[in-house]
Amino acid sequence: MSLQDSPFDIPDFEKKTTEKMANYYIVGYRCQLKLMPQYAENRERMAQIWKAREQAWQSDPEKPSNFPKETLSLQMVNDYYAKCDAFCDREPSTHDVNGLVDIFFASNFGAYFIASVLLRTRNHPLKYKIPQEAGRIAVETFLTLQEIRTLEAGGDFNHAPMPTKVFPGEVLHYKDANDGDKILTIRVKDHGSSAMKGEFFVVTTIIDEDQDDDTADREVPADEMHERIQRRVEIE
Repeated sequence: MSLQDSPFDIPDFEKKTTEKMANYYIVGYRCQLKLMPQYAENRERMAQIWKAREQAWQSDPEKPSNFPKETLSLQMVNDYYAKCDAFCDREPSTHDVNGLVDIFFASNFGAYFIASVLLRTRNHPLKYKIPQEAGRIAVETFLTLQEIRTLEAGGDFNHAPMPTKVFPGEVLHYKDANDGDKILTIRVKDHGSSAMKGEFFVVTTIIDEDQDDDTADREVPADEMHERIQRRVEIE
């Protein structure tokens, strides 16, 4: 492979990849916001729709459900992005349930591809920095979007339904539910959703990424993560 074919050697690789990943995070959470009323109305029906869409997604080779297995080239990375973006670009004008679920899948696969395929291919030195910065951008952007949306609707932002504002790579400090004087710390490693599990996060108590051997990994349901976020504290 010639040097110019490498996806890592494009100009502004860090900036462009961070922005791409942040956009996937933001699109996914926009879809979740739009789907919230459907879940509130009939959660069982939504679980059935989710499972059906997931099965259709996994069985369709035209959708970005399979990651490249060969050594990544710039063209392969761009082709994968294009498949994800073909769905994600529809988010602003999409309001039907099936379309939103598909877009959510595309945004999740896009973010996962960057974190777990592209940046892990060569154990890239930016494998932690890019997801962390993308998460930070997404949190700030999404909070602003939700504020605007709530104000336009004439609602009270303090009582608006908010998504879980944590992203892979983020470290969360929060008060123990049983001992308010005790501060617990976790690092978010992954975020996903399935018909069987619903939305979930993979977290660890091993904060140093270079020391992480996956032995402390734990899946946390979204509602439990919401509760932890409500007890979040900032530590300098």
